[in-house]
Amino acid sequence: MRRFLLAVFLAAPAAAPAAQAPDWELLQTSPFHGYRFEDGSFIDPSTGFIVDPQGRTHRTTDAGATWQLRSEVGSYLRSAAFTSAEHGWVGVLFSGTRLYETSDAGATMVDVTPRIAPAIGGGICGLWAVNADTAFGVGQYSGPAYVIRTVDGGATWQSTDLSAIAGSLVDVFFFDSQRGLAVGGTAGADTGGRVLVLATEDGGATWTPRFTGSPPPTGQGEWAWKISFPTPLVGYVSVERTFGSTGKVLKTTDGGLTWIEIAVPQAGNMQGIGFLTADRGWISGRGDALVTVDGGVTWANTSSIDEQVNRFAFFGDSLGYAMGQRIYRLDARTVTSAPTPDAPALALTVMPNPSSGPVTVSYHLPRAGDATLAVFDALGRRVAVLASGAHAAGVHAATWAAADAGRSAAAVYVVRLETAGRVVARTFAVAR
Repeated sequence: MRRFLLAVFLAAPAAAPAAQAPDWELLQTSPFHGYRFEDGSFIDPSTGFIVDPQGRTHRTTDAGATWQLRSEVGSYLRSAAFTSAEHGWVGVLFSGTRLYETSDAGATMVDVTPRIAPAIGGGICGLWAVNADTAFGVGQYSGPAYVIRTVDGGATWQSTDLSAIAGSLVDVFFFDSQRGLAVGGTAGADTGGRVLVLATEDGGATWTPRFTGSPPPTGQGEWAWKISFPTPLVGYVSVERTFGSTGKVLKTTDGGLTWIEIAVPQAGNMQGIGFLTADRGWISGRGDALVTVDGGVTWANTSSIDEQVNRFAFFGDSLGYAMGQRIYRLDARTVTSAPTPDAPALALTVMPNPSSGPVTVSYHLPRAGDATLAVFDALGRRVAVLASGAHAAGVHAATWAAADAGRSAAAVYVVRLETAGRVVARTFAVAR
């Protein structure tokens, strides 16, 4: 399952030295594709799958150190969403086969197109798995526009024709089982369309336009391509264009309710987009690779990834994968700030993350004193206090289940530890 995870925010005294910014490294043993790997789905930091236009599915179980070719079906594989180390779906373009399913880690790919009803008129450009039972797909980039949905683990798929409000759809993202976004254009590829963001609040039963981009020059076109949400509220969408040398991305700071267009002077056409934090992210995919460290205000060329990346996948602000002609990994799990006597580091972890049940919050206090450990939902509302009051120095732990919130479980929560004027917070996902 491609995870919507998590951001870490650490407020430390200014005197503390900053951690070295992590960057991408090429995984030397990764397979190569002359065009690109179209998609990847990582179910945990070590285990993931990648697919390519030649119909090949590769798997890693050691964080990209080695890769194994699992199958080769001959179709153009465009999208992937796995819910476990064994089970997942792969979307297809340019074929009578629209969707494959595997239950043996990609070794066997079963054509499950007949399970989609009504039948769809194109391929599946984007897939998103909410949990083992619920998943969504959208397509296709050139039209027509539709969403497919399963709520029974793939036994059946229901399609919804969205041609009345969209000309094409490329990617899909869900905050939880009810709230999601789909992006594409008001027209199919190369036919003069405008960027389009659709939203659902009822699990995909109905969709409404949330944002329509400014008109492109006469006779030209553009459409939204990929979605990246580094935090529950801050998200970005790349924009593919058929004209010009100045590109743009979309940005939201309120969980997708409203969007603005941000100009990217150095690149006209962009596909892959991925943000590690609310401010630091990358775009790639059409001959340019750029990085920003200020939320898209400015961009600079980068050579740390190739210029054909179509998908990024992140696990918090410390681990990510980029799928281009090769596979790249960004790993900051061993990069830490040097502690100083007047600014000892706090520590806060949430396990498992994501979780389908209770989570254990472990935290370390370098000094004795009052501390508060609380849980907040994506709207900033406090839903639980796990610990409050005097603490001894050292390691502490608390447990919490999403059901304790007293309302329908959200997809993401923030656990926040505050002590002696310092705060550390970590976002974690709840799979329902």
